[in-house]
Amino acid sequence: MCKLYNIPSPFEKYVPSVFVVSSPLQILCALSAIKQLEIKEYKIIVYLLKGDCRKTQMINLMEKNNIKYTLISYINIFTIQLVKLFAIIRRKNEYSRLFIGDIRNIVEIFIGYCHVSDNSTVVSLDDGNGIIAILKNKASRLTTNCNLKILNTIFKYRHLYPYKNLLTIYSDIPNPNYCIKELQLNNVASSSDRKRGYKNVIIVGTYIAAYCEPVGISEQDFIKRLSALMKKIKADYPNEEVIFVPHGRENSNYGEVLCKENGCTYKRPNIMIELELLDSPFIPKAIYGFTSGALFTLKKMFPETRVVNILFDMGKNVKESYNEYIDISDYFVKNGIELYKDKLY
Repeated sequence: MCKLYNIPSPFEKYVPSVFVVSSPLQILCALSAIKQLEIKEYKIIVYLLKGDCRKTQMINLMEKNNIKYTLISYINIFTIQLVKLFAIIRRKNEYSRLFIGDIRNIVEIFIGYCHVSDNSTVVSLDDGNGIIAILKNKASRLTTNCNLKILNTIFKYRHLYPYKNLLTIYSDIPNPNYCIKELQLNNVASSSDRKRGYKNVIIVGTYIAAYCEPVGISEQDFIKRLSALMKKIKADYPNEEVIFVPHGRENSNYGEVLCKENGCTYKRPNIMIELELLDSPFIPKAIYGFTSGALFTLKKMFPETRVVNILFDMGKNVKESYNEYIDISDYFVKNGIELYKDKLY
């Protein structure tokens, strides 16, 4: 029973479920939920965002786990309006629970509504650090007033609502507005299950088109600081190979250029970084990143590995959006992730 709403638990086992996901991490969370909740009947819908170059990673992840899926490519504004219309129509089918990969993606929600029965439970999964801000009540609005009116209409006629249940790896952040359960990454084996040596240093790249503006630096400035970071790591670990892994959405070649200049190795994996490192013959000696959600999952997977979060020191005059990175960094520290704050010039 979920005490918050006095209703049967949204996390019951065996309930036939639909998953709508749009990133490798969301797929990983979906596969973990299927195993954790012992779901036998399920449907996975992969929604490809416009310009997202992670399609290969997502498909490889599904095929690696022998999972059947439905692929929906980016849909235009007209088609989205049709999806919203279909989402309002009452229906009954074999699926009575919906998992949304990203609670902030309204298209995922409406697509999911088209595939579940009325009165179904709706549960949100993880999509990186956004859930931390939501649980701390510091996130921007989850949707527009127009979409909120449509959601309220659907709730009135179909009794579906997306903003109350979370199955998340960040379950230690209390929030009375949500019914929360810890997501166990069961399909990711613990690093202790295999006897492997510690070797190499990994730099987890960020998607600079989305990272730089809220932090308050230019892309050129970020590249200079990344180059300085590579030099520092090479000096700190002279006997280790330093490997730069670009963000899955990154389509710029700046990382490859910097690796050549600084004697590092550039490697773009065909699957998400977590599973790439899990399949590696070595456990990373250290992992560096830029307040990426991957740092949190990697620390869970490799608890003995040194994981370092880089937060650029922006001085006193910082943007309001920079404070979100501070909040996330503080949470990371409480979970064993080191904070390195420097200008890196």
